[in-house]
Amino acid sequence: MSEPNDESKIEVNRFIKKYKYDYSLFADDSKSWMQKTKIYGVNNDTTKYSYVQLRIYNRDGSLYSAYSQCMGDFNKRNFVDSFPLKRNDYPFINKQLNFKNEMDLLDLSTEKKEQILSQSINYKFIYVVYYAIWTNYPSKHVLKEVSKIKSKHPNDVMVILVNLARDTHKGNTLNDTPN
Repeated sequence: MSEPNDESKIEVNRFIKKYKYDYSLFADDSKSWMQKTKIYGVNNDTTKYSYVQLRIYNRDGSLYSAYSQCMGDFNKRNFVDSFPLKRNDYPFINKQLNFKNEMDLLDLSTEKKEQILSQSINYKFIYVVYYAIWTNYPSKHVLKEVSKIKSKHPNDVMVILVNLARDTHKGNTLNDTPN
């Protein structure tokens, strides 16, 4: 991994252009700490936090499964090698997560949130991938595998990429047209 740093829109757009997704967004850095809380954290043990996360929701917004880099190497665990993905069997997964609350972690206008929420019901699953370019392989691996799933199942999976490496942008979306 590289040193953590801010990542510009240009840098992020260049990095993600080879992946398949529906929306590419920046996280609201002022809200990222919320991922360490019981409502928004992937782990019930709220002390764990990972820059690389995959959260999967059913079309009704309920949690299907969730993974984070701190749970171990995505590659060794084969987390993203099938469709639908295997459910994560870790006992500390926060089963209270839901897609509507996920939108609270992003600095989006009310209209953009509503657009994403209304479109999400047209898919069987919603994949939300948190990543940062500076994490190198872990982010690239998850993005590549999720992109393969999106390519094979474009009508079943909505993919939202969320870059965590910025701390100043108001409601910024990147490329939010299907790729």
